[in-house]
Amino acid sequence: MERRDLAVGVAAMTVTTALWATVYFAPLLLPDVPSTAVAGGRYLVLGLVSVAMGWRFRRELHRMPWAKAFQYAITGFVGYFLLLTLAVRVAGPTLTVVVMGAGPVVYSALGARDRDERRRLIGPGIVILSGVLLSELVGATGLHGIGWGPALLGLALALGALTSWNWFGLDNARLLASRPDLTPRRWTTVVGIATGVVSLPLVALALAGSGDVATIADPRTALILVGLGIGPALIGSIGWNTASRRLSPATAGQLIVLEPVFALTYAAIWNGHAPTGPALVGQPLLVVGASWGVLVTATGRSMSPAGAFRAVGRRRLAAALDI
Repeated sequence: MERRDLAVGVAAMTVTTALWATVYFAPLLLPDVPSTAVAGGRYLVLGLVSVAMGWRFRRELHRMPWAKAFQYAITGFVGYFLLLTLAVRVAGPTLTVVVMGAGPVVYSALGARDRDERRRLIGPGIVILSGVLLSELVGATGLHGIGWGPALLGLALALGALTSWNWFGLDNARLLASRPDLTPRRWTTVVGIATGVVSLPLVALALAGSGDVATIADPRTALILVGLGIGPALIGSIGWNTASRRLSPATAGQLIVLEPVFALTYAAIWNGHAPTGPALVGQPLLVVGASWGVLVTATGRSMSPAGAFRAVGRRRLAAALDI
């Protein structure tokens, strides 16, 4: 892996995860708007912007893999976001963030090139999972008062979202590797158009209720939906496709852990209180685990966390990458 690809990929994933983390708070910002309306409105915005972006290469659209685009529109966008939004509404953002926090470990293990790479990821994975446990299951207060029924339903919905997105992410990476002509911006545009089409039934369902029309037409609601459509959906997708083009799935997977880090930071700001003692340890562990995993997968060599960070501190990363 070249140093430039690693730097660009890490930067793209940092911006992407910061944007993705905002979607956990859409149900809290729009408590009176149905989940179908939030998902439908967000992705309708994405579809409309994508149509405008696709006008420049409209004569090439017929050569695009539209079947894949519609599959990803469901598993990586509309279906995933609907499951995620429902999970947050049922059980709150804390439980949902905990489940999605395991995503980097699952994604990296599934995306590893071989058994040796999976073995090298065991250490970083343990650190990441420890960070998740300390940040939420031990240190958080967001699970109090939920009850077993909503908690189990929220858990099932969050696991469904995790499974759906992992399939999308891995299959999307394989597609981009096999199609050099699909630039991140162009492929995001094509999938965005498909996502806009898939969102139409949700928009129609939301508009079927007369009360929902007034709620969605509210300027504040419309502004939030536009922000969700352009920020996490459009810009986040371009960043994700850029990272998927430059990084291996195992390397990109480690960086997904930044999403719950940003989400937990946003949650602390939202709730108006600093993280608890365990969370103060857990959140740095998430970053350490991700950084360790990135270095392990990028170099193709096993190393301890201390060795990995010494290599960075002494500017020996380029030598470790043999470039």
